[in-house]
Amino acid sequence: MNQEEAMLLGTMLGDGCLCRCRTRHGIRNYVVVSGHIKDDNEFLTKLIKPTMFKLFNKTARERRQPDHGKLDIIIQSKELLNYMSNEWGLPIGKCRNRKIKEEFLKHSILMKSIVGGFFATDGSLVITDNNGIIYPRIEFQNISKTLLEQVQHFLSKKVGLKGGGLYKMIREHSIVYRLQYNGKENLLKFSREIGFVNPKNKRKFNGFIDNSRGSLAWLEHRKSLYNAHKLMSFDEKMIK
Repeated sequence: MNQEEAMLLGTMLGDGCLCRCRTRHGIRNYVVVSGHIKDDNEFLTKLIKPTMFKLFNKTARERRQPDHGKLDIIIQSKELLNYMSNEWGLPIGKCRNRKIKEEFLKHSILMKSIVGGFFATDGSLVITDNNGIIYPRIEFQNISKTLLEQVQHFLSKKVGLKGGGLYKMIREHSIVYRLQYNGKENLLKFSREIGFVNPKNKRKFNGFIDNSRGSLAWLEHRKSLYNAHKLMSFDEKMIK
């Protein structure tokens, strides 16, 4: 598995589905990635669709459902469905116990891409204003507790994010789990180590850096605590 495949695996773990359906024409096999028709349009059509073609030489079709605010990227292929199921460990159909295969958990570089793809679909950057202080929070939401526990372990133990609360929620009579990391330090480390592959998250991150009170002074302070060369390249990328 390469990093592009790992990113796509993370995306599938978030809002992807392997669907095997019985129709009047026989059994049909579909690989589907879903998102918001507007917010995720650029990510799905400009990144995921071309990546699928590059990796598997298969052209995905787009299905737009404006009434539901939904955009699907779809490939009909029994071969691809079986590959993603057997090699990547993705379940066929809906499953509350999705998880990352053990062999992938051992490779930090692949895990960074998997988590990046997962965040692109089931993650969000939440910005709150607490009495004039802009406060960021990284969140993941998914129905699989096991999957979020794997992500939590990697981000906390391997990447070095601090905190990391896992919460159980009831949403529309269903159980959903939320993993969150609070604060600027976690956000910047996540950006540096994982990054944002969905353009909507990149824009929100850049907006936070541009608009948060005292952000440039705070970044200057961080330069004294991190390796100067690495941090300088990171700061320049954020401030542009």
